[in-house]
Amino acid sequence: MSELAASLAVINSRWPTVGARLTAEMADQHSVTGDTPVPVLVHQGVHLSSAFDPVREAAVQASVVENDANEVWVYGVGSGHLADQLLQRPALKSLYLVFFNHQLLAESLAVYSHDWIEDPRVRLVFAGHLKQISRPRAVIYAELMLAEPDAVSLRDRVVMALDNRLVSMRLDKRQAQYDRPNILQNLPMALNDPGVDQFFDQHKGGVITVIAGGPSATAFLSNPEPSDCLIVVSTALRAVLQAGLQPDIVVALDGHPGMVGHFEGVAHLPALHRSTLVYAPAIPPAMLALWLGPRSVFRLDTPLYQGVSECKALTALFCSGTVTHSAIDLAVQMGAREVRLVGADFGFPDGYTHVEHASKRRKANGQVEIENGHGDLIESKPALVAYLRDLESYIALYPKVRFVSMSPEGARIDGAIQFNGGGSE
Repeated sequence: MSELAASLAVINSRWPTVGARLTAEMADQHSVTGDTPVPVLVHQGVHLSSAFDPVREAAVQASVVENDANEVWVYGVGSGHLADQLLQRPALKSLYLVFFNHQLLAESLAVYSHDWIEDPRVRLVFAGHLKQISRPRAVIYAELMLAEPDAVSLRDRVVMALDNRLVSMRLDKRQAQYDRPNILQNLPMALNDPGVDQFFDQHKGGVITVIAGGPSATAFLSNPEPSDCLIVVSTALRAVLQAGLQPDIVVALDGHPGMVGHFEGVAHLPALHRSTLVYAPAIPPAMLALWLGPRSVFRLDTPLYQGVSECKALTALFCSGTVTHSAIDLAVQMGAREVRLVGADFGFPDGYTHVEHASKRRKANGQVEIENGHGDLIESKPALVAYLRDLESYIALYPKVRFVSMSPEGARIDGAIQFNGGGSE
């Protein structure tokens, strides 16, 4: 029996669900480098491991995990060297080995010796069967880039975790530059304005539409569906007013000075005098100065708002980077049985960044791709993908609320059903 056949037999015995999707014929498609010190599997142009010292490479990858960890998650099988490194540790009791591509796993089994296959401490898991990532963890980045469609969601969450430190640094810089000074200036007004909890349970069992700033909102605004309440993020306000719609609530969150452009030239319109601005105190003071209608204040559940909450017991709305999150959470807290998502694209379905008439609309420069409601790929950015995955995690917390994506042109949102023109499917 060949080494590949023996490996497949073990996998069939230990993990029959995985083994059912692996064949020796899949492994026949593999290719390796022929001019490097160490043969390397190459899949779709990506080198799976080091061509010079893959064992040392695996040791570096393993070093991010504490030596006394008794359970470790490894995202990516790769060449198998990382798993083998970790299994040498006496403290290790369980190793969860998460793979992202069945074809790649079959090819890797044909190229590398995978000693971990028979170790009883190993649990082999397909990434498509997991919703969240775990710690402590180590990652084989090359395999993440080769994830098959069913594994993309978890791949994105792993990438988000890898980027967390850089994201935190950017957030700290923005907060120091904009958010904290804005909060100090807005604090007197925020202390006097009513809290957002005044809206909670106002639409129990109702249908609430949330209009975000994505390009697909344009089509909805040309033929809107009625609902019990219309919540609009500030980015989409101009487009909503251009369509002749009356927002019940406008949500603003960001502290960047460019946010003022969302209100300039429109905040004085009579249509908004009955609309309530629901805002976080970090928004530019000029936005509050322009708004003539009623206001209501909320905070985020972050250290940034600790000082505010000490002065006044403000209610927090969910946010993991985008005002769309807070607008959706508000709809849920208002008691909606159905939340309709408009312009929640998390990508650029028409090649532009925002809905028509938005002050920030421009040609998009996508860096990654995500799947839309049609199953096609659209351009996006890593931050938008992160927002999408966090929204999906949020949706999973509310199984009794029906989330409806109103346009298949935007990103496919796990947990949300697609609107079919006369209801939802």
